[in-house]
Amino acid sequence: LLELGDEVRKGFEKVEQVLEQVLDVLSTNTPAQPPPPPHPPQPVPIPRLLAVGCASFTAPAKLSLDGVLTELDEIQAALPASWVAASVLRDPTAEQAASEASSLPGFSWFHFSGHADPTLGSHRTLLWIKNGRPEAIDAPSLVQMLRWAELVVLNGCKSLALAEALAHAGVPNVVSWETLTPDDASSRFGVAFWKRVAEETHAGVPLRDAARLAFFSGELAVRSATTAGSLANGALPAFTPRFALGIDPQDAALVKQAAPGRGRCLPAAGPDAVGRIAAGRPVLLQPQRPCGDLPAIPDHYKERPADAALRERLIKDGLQSVSLLGRGCGGAATLAGTAGLGKSTLAAVLARDVRVQSAFHDGIFWLRFGQERSALDVLRELAGMIDVDISALREQQAAVIDAIARWLDTRRCLLILDDVWTPEQAKPFTRLHAGRLLTTRVREVATRAGGRTQEIGALEWRQALRLLAACMQTGADLSTDADAKELVRLSGGLPVVLEQWGAVCRDQSMGSFLEELRRARGQNTFVDVEGGGDYEYDTFFAGMEVQLLRLEVNDAQIERCCCRLAVLPEDTEMPLSVAAMLWGVDDVDAAKIARKLEGQNLAKRTEAGGRTEASLSLLDLHLQYLRHRGRNAIAVWHAALLRGWMEGCVGGVLKPVGYWRRAGVLKHHLGGTGSVLLPESLTELNISGSSVGKEGAKALAS
Repeated sequence: LLELGDEVRKGFEKVEQVLEQVLDVLSTNTPAQPPPPPHPPQPVPIPRLLAVGCASFTAPAKLSLDGVLTELDEIQAALPASWVAASVLRDPTAEQAASEASSLPGFSWFHFSGHADPTLGSHRTLLWIKNGRPEAIDAPSLVQMLRWAELVVLNGCKSLALAEALAHAGVPNVVSWETLTPDDASSRFGVAFWKRVAEETHAGVPLRDAARLAFFSGELAVRSATTAGSLANGALPAFTPRFALGIDPQDAALVKQAAPGRGRCLPAAGPDAVGRIAAGRPVLLQPQRPCGDLPAIPDHYKERPADAALRERLIKDGLQSVSLLGRGCGGAATLAGTAGLGKSTLAAVLARDVRVQSAFHDGIFWLRFGQERSALDVLRELAGMIDVDISALREQQAAVIDAIARWLDTRRCLLILDDVWTPEQAKPFTRLHAGRLLTTRVREVATRAGGRTQEIGALEWRQALRLLAACMQTGADLSTDADAKELVRLSGGLPVVLEQWGAVCRDQSMGSFLEELRRARGQNTFVDVEGGGDYEYDTFFAGMEVQLLRLEVNDAQIERCCCRLAVLPEDTEMPLSVAAMLWGVDDVDAAKIARKLEGQNLAKRTEAGGRTEASLSLLDLHLQYLRHRGRNAIAVWHAALLRGWMEGCVGGVLKPVGYWRRAGVLKHHLGGTGSVLLPESLTELNISGSSVGKEGAKALAS
């Protein structure tokens, strides 16, 4: 401290000397230099809109749309020429529209009005006009034509599929119709939408926010359209609402499908809609990248009917989540079921869905729990994702929750709480005003989490056979194969088991694998799986043992490297450079080993991207079995990995970076060494600026 005080005093003396020099210069009264000439103001870029309408069909004439060209005129009149440069094409061919789109410098906005529900091949497409007849180009060509736009409006029936393709291609704002829609309703929507977009962007509102406000204006324009009617049960003539927005005109349960009165809502649609014209459902897509480490989606993933229903509920909850006070929760749902059923996969699919992303447009946050992370650990992670400073709050969980809640209160967000094991982990998140999607294998957690619970069940046998065939990479129909049926029976319909066995059966017959599997099951290898329910994981672990024994014979290095992954912390990706230390190989060989393990479905490999290097991770069932299998050697493997890391540190002073700086990683590996002695090279341990000596470092192992 005395030495530090001397340094501070020297610093103050240096500052005083500099100040004296500055005062001397100022006292000379040197004439001030003229200020540099101001930079010329940069012109504000003017948005450019290409508005296209296809209406005047002559063959067949029934395709003609009376209001489309009027809609274009009203859109053009609503946009101030001083702010928006609009180019209007009436009844163009596809080639003319593509040429105009490519010739507009800075083309950023696009509007289409016309037919959007015809199909070409397996995709819906837009109808253009050529010599009075319909003309169509395939959907991928349309996506290529419009992918550079910042805002696209497809004001035609059933245009949602094309809008989703545009959103996936990178268009940040896309408006479409999920259902059929009457011409008058869609025209009112389109004119009101573009008028509000021009107003908001001219006022400096970001386009993303302007599009959202304009979407609400378009909906309001449809809802506020009136027609001759009456009030007080017919006693008072009056103008009353004409349209019922949000109701599909083709829903026979809610809407009359035949004349007279075709298209009008039936009593089943509710007292507020009965008698009105069903106007359909407009959709605004604003895709965004979810925050957090989402698991990859398997190539063979197939949506189940219950999955689609959950997605629709999530979207509905998200769209209704903001109240008049600017606050709302967005609902809560839980995916419950034993390990290996695909709960996390389904949650990741929903997080990547552009409609779910658009419903929760302020952010989707993936938060992984597992058995080892506390609620406070995950709250800190969430605070980091949303840039809320909690550094002064330390261990004050209630204060951390309050800080996060203030940020979430006026936003529409979805929190995905993955692999929750205890009610205590989830409870603090119920205080946050955000949508919640939780996955758990523990029934008590699902019961106490609140909201809807969707039980994820095993695959029925036909689905299971298709999955097995896909993982075997064969196009064969296994529905009559006795060995395949027996494997499905033994798997219990668990996707994780079928994926594993399918990978094994690429290189050997199902019959021979079944024989080895039965022998391995007879050895009664037992690993406890918490929250395993009524499923027999012994069969899965027996299959892993068969696989590892085969590797030991055919490729002993791969088997050894796989077993050493038992040192991984739970739910953690290990960079390949760290895996190379663990395996005692160079980075090139580590990459080859990782690809082989992935091919055997024994590990998940994440490709390098941006500033992150390629990495490996394990399913928790794989990790549990490898820890059980290698329980007598795992301490040595932990110590070997630590030695490899220490050898790369300068002067014996260890400063964790990258993988080693992650929360709990260093403590996990130090604790895993058990009674294995750490090397003499460990003279000091420096973690986040705080140092302890060798004895203190060893104390962490206890």
